Amino acid sequence: MLTIAVCEDNPITSEEICQKIKQYSPMEAQIFSFSDDSDILAAVRERQFEPHIVFMDIELQGSSGIQTAKNITSLLPDCQIIYITNYVDYASQVYESSHIYFILKSQTDTYLPKALQKAIARLEELGRFYLAIQFGKTTARIPQKDILYMERVLRNTEIHTRETIYRTPEKLNALKDNTESWFSFSHRSFLVNCRHIVTMNRQTCTLSDGSKIPVSRTYYKELQHNFMNCVWEEN
Repeated sequence: MLTIAVCEDNPITSEEICQKIKQYSPMEAQIFSFSDDSDILAAVRERQFEPHIVFMDIELQGSSGIQTAKNITSLLPDCQIIYITNYVDYASQVYESSHIYFILKSQTDTYLPKALQKAIARLEELGRFYLAIQFGKTTARIPQKDILYMERVLRNTEIHTRETIYRTPEKLNALKDNTESWFSFSHRSFLVNCRHIVTMNRQTCTLSDGSKIPVSRTYYKELQHNFMNCVWEEN
C-alpha cells in the first residue's frame, strides 16, 4: 500500500488534492494531510511517518516548500516529491531539489494521474534493488548490493552486510524470490551475492570481506555460472 502525504496550508485545496489522489491512484493508498511543514518534518525525523510520495505546495505559510522537500529527501532519499503550485514562475526553481513532477493547480486533473503513475513507476524501479525484511518489530529495507550473504541459522535467517547482521524469521527460499539474479545458493543454508565472490572452488567461495562460505555439490554449477555472469557483466 502506498503512503502519500499532501503538504498544503489551504484546507480546502488540501481536501481537493486528497480527493483527486483517491480518484486517480492506480493503487490503494493511505493519504495524510499536513498544513505545516514543521509537522511533516517532525514526523519524518522521528520515523513516525515514511511517505512514499509527497505532494508539496511550494508556497507554505512562512516557509518554502522547496526547502521542506529537500529536508524530507535528505532523510528519505527514495521519497518521490510532486510539486503542486499556482505559480508557473517556480518551474525553474524546483530543479534545485529532487522531484518527479511539477503540476500547476489549474491543471491538476490533467497532470495528477500522470504524476502518480510516474512516481509509482520510479518507486517500483527503486524497490527492485532493496530487500525488505521484517527486522524485530519493524521493516528494514536493505540495499541488495550491500548484502554479502544470507545464512539460515535455526529458525532465523542472518543477513550479513559489512556493517551489520540483520535477523529475520523469513526463510531463504522466500528471500531468494525477492532478490536480484546476482544471488545464488551455495549450500542449502547459504544464499550468496555473487558480486561479492572473489574466488571459488568446489568446497568454498571467498567473499570481498574475507568470509569463506561453504559450497555444496548440489549448488556448485549454478553458483559458478552465476559468478561468471557477474564477472562478465562487470567487465
